[in-house]
Formats: sequence, C-alpha cells, structure tokens
Amino acid sequence: MNSADPTASMSRHVGTLTLTVWPDSPLGEHQRYAYRIEDTATGQTLVGRDLFTGAGAPVAPDRAMRDLAAFPGSGRRRPPVRHRQPRQQARA
Repeated sequence: MNSADPTASMSRHVGTLTLTVWPDSPLGEHQRYAYRIEDTATGQTLVGRDLFTGAGAPVAPDRAMRDLAAFPGSGRRRPPVRHRQPRQQARA
C-alpha cells in the first residue's frame, strides 16, 4: 500500500488495539476520515467519522493515522500539579 495515496485505508496494531482509518466524504472544504479502533483484549470496537485533517485537498492516510493515535492519550486523566510553597525566612 502506498501511504501517500489519499484514497487508501491504513491499519496499525498497537498492543491489543487495531487502529484503522479510511477517507470519508468531505464536509465542505474539510477532509474527513472515518476510523475504527478495535481492542482484541475486550472485544470492544469504536467507530467514528469525526476525524478531520484540515481544509483543502485530502491528506495521506498516515497523517490521519497519526492524528487518530494522538487522541486516546490526550484524554488521560493527569494527577493535579502541586506547587511547593516557598519557605518563610526565620525572623531574628
């Protein structure tokens, strides 16, 4: 498969996940990709059509795959940041 071909689909395996993207019908000037995320460990599948890669001409599927792969990590809950209070100087 030529990943530069904007009409091609692409799949990648990451651990127990299989990520697949393929071009969907554009929405106005915005190129849209559909995707499927399958988890072989749980049997769950998530399908969507809301991956937009920007305005203009279609982009290569590897760019859409990169954008899709970034989404699951962006939703992780992070622990709150704790700031240390500066120490008070002892007064003489």
